[in-house]
Amino acid sequence: MSKALKIVVLAAIVGVALGVEAFAGATNTNAVVFDVKVVTGGSRWGPPQTTWLARYPPTPKGSGVAGKKDGKTAQFRIALPHKALGSGTFSREEKSDTSVLLRDLGKALRGRVPEKVDQVDELTVTFYVLGDKMTKTEKGSFKGGGKGDWLLVKMFVFHDEAEFYLNINEKTGKGEFALKDPDYGDRVLKELAKVFSPSADASGSEEKP
Repeated sequence: MSKALKIVVLAAIVGVALGVEAFAGATNTNAVVFDVKVVTGGSRWGPPQTTWLARYPPTPKGSGVAGKKDGKTAQFRIALPHKALGSGTFSREEKSDTSVLLRDLGKALRGRVPEKVDQVDELTVTFYVLGDKMTKTEKGSFKGGGKGDWLLVKMFVFHDEAEFYLNINEKTGKGEFALKDPDYGDRVLKELAKVFSPSADASGSEEKP
């Protein structure tokens, strides 16, 4: 772990201890909301990590039909070990068109989508869990107390030099990418584009069993 990352983690621990309401505030303009469900490891007594299947755009409220935007649906997986600090992964599902997801991430995280990128099947990121069972306030920020359903995770990319938030609520089946700092935007998008840039053979969205 880099010295800078250690400082960030220490600051986050102090913030949780003090009950600071400053975590991952998300609004309609600085977050991308998606559907999420556990596919493996939902219990701490099960596999050593949890894997979620995510879909963007989210299913419209009251509809059982998968959401589409510009006729496209993106599916990807998020895997995090059961640790407070460690390495996790993002991976795109086959036949998934992630072009709209990447475009909207650029808008929300204030970053430019790179024109060219070296694609990878799986992107490894560093993470730190800011809090579990968090409650989301009306203003979009989060607070502790153990009465909520949100898991808040700070993600580090670009050699731990850029950050964004990943928030997951398994009860409601929603997750969100949220802005940490607009200064990180370009670097965050450069990394996420490695796994979310659309592949040449993307022709639909087929969910793996």
